[in-house]
Parts: sequence; structure tokens; C-alpha cells
Amino acid sequence: KYKAIYSGVEEGFFEVESLDNKHGHISITGKEVIPCIYEDGHYFEEGVSPEKLNGKWGMINWENETVIPFEYEDIWGCNNNRISAKLNGKWGIIDKFNNTLIDFKYDEICNYLTRDCGSMPAKMGDKWGIIDIYGNTLFDFIYDDCDNLNEKGRYKFKQNGKWAIYNCEKNNFISDFVYDKIDLFVNGICEVRLNGKDDYIDETNTPISDFTYDFVHHFYWTNLIAVTKNGKTGLMNTGGKILITPKYKDVIKYASENMLVMEDDNCTQYVVDI
Repeated sequence: KYKAIYSGVEEGFFEVESLDNKHGHISITGKEVIPCIYEDGHYFEEGVSPEKLNGKWGMINWENETVIPFEYEDIWGCNNNRISAKLNGKWGIIDKFNNTLIDFKYDEICNYLTRDCGSMPAKMGDKWGIIDIYGNTLFDFIYDDCDNLNEKGRYKFKQNGKWAIYNCEKNNFISDFVYDKIDLFVNGICEVRLNGKDDYIDETNTPISDFTYDFVHHFYWTNLIAVTKNGKTGLMNTGGKILITPKYKDVIKYASENMLVMEDDNCTQYVVDI
């Protein structure tokens, strides 16, 4: 009977959207525990959920009681009792009691952090910087871009066309601004490009294969990585051990413990037993 059912995180509550585009929450048994009266909404985190009512955002608890008044232009979920909220065109940080923890003066704030994180990216104008959880500036607003890499407080920053990795738990950069690209961390590793070569690094910025290959591709939820060198494809594991020396002229589309699915120039796929 719903137009959509979205994520559920706490208490078995799932955000739902009714056929007339209103948002509420149901239990895992399908009981409507929060009526579909809101114009938009999200899932519960730390006992509160952002909801939109009469064009403004606020927060409710599991009993549908308003804990953050509906006065904000935008609001994000609760993370360690810190909530990103937008007021009068600027972002700040509030707590679950609507106390202002960081003033509303930023154009963006990234508050997706673990309990061990002591800092977060923020944006003023067209530049990014890094502030601590009290709003003090740790790194000046000189960076051209920023994006999240994983749920452990890793972010990438761009300066003068190059990327570096910042660790919000260490409150410092764990790499220099040397990478041409940095992808998301998956299973503790992420793909990077350096001087035209691809590799995977772990969360300490240690490369797997010392940038030996022209192209690498991790088959997610396995420990297998396709590697290409001089137009030939092979296979290594996430520990950097070569399982198959690059010898295939075709592309590895999928790998498992005992087979490869290959694809030739005509997009024809075939299986190779290994």
C-alpha cells in the first residue's frame, strides 16, 4: 500500500512514503508507528529522525514527539549527538536538545563521523577547510573539493588538481596531495591513481602493489583484483600476491576462487577454469 519503503536502522522502524507522497514509519511487522503526515523524511539515528513539515525541517522521536522544532531549511541525521542543520542559508551543528554547538556560518558541513573523530570538513564560499568538533579551524579554507570515502571518517581533499586523504580520527592528512584520483573505500581498500598507474591502498595509505599496473579492478566482496599491464590481464589478491601473471588479452569481467569470466573485444563473454 506504499509508494516506497526505505531504510530502517533503529528499533525496526522503516521510513515509508504513502501513495499521496507523505512520509512516516512502519515497524518490521508493517504496523504504522509514525503516521504518514510529513512532506519528506529520513530514517532514525540515535533515537531521532529528520522530518519535513510545512516546508521546514525538524526532528521527531520514536513516539512522534517533536524534539527539534520545524524551523530549519535542511537537516541531516544524528551522529554522536551532533546534527547538521541549515538556517538562513548557512550550515551549523546542533544537538538533540536544539542547542547550537557550531555557529551557522558554513556553506556545507560533513558530519558523517565515528565517535573517535575529532574533526570534520566544512566549506566556506567555494573553498573547503577542516574544523574540530567545537568549530575551531584546524586547516584553513584553501582546498578546492572534498568528498567522503567511508563511514570511518576518511575524506579526500583536492588542491591544485591533486587529491589527498584526510583521517578525521587522526585529525590529520594520511597522504600528500599526489593522487590523480581516489575512489571509495570498500573492504578496507580504495583505488587510487598515481603518475598514470593504478593501485589499491589500505586505510594507512599503504599501496598493495607499489603502482605496478596500468589498470586494477577489485571484485567487491571478494579478495580478488584484476590487474592489467602492457595490455595483458591477470589476477592478484588484496594482499598483493599475484595469483595469475598478466597473460590474457581479454578483460576479466568477474573472478571467483575457481574461474574467470572473460570478455573479448566483441563483448563476447566466456569462462576460464582456474
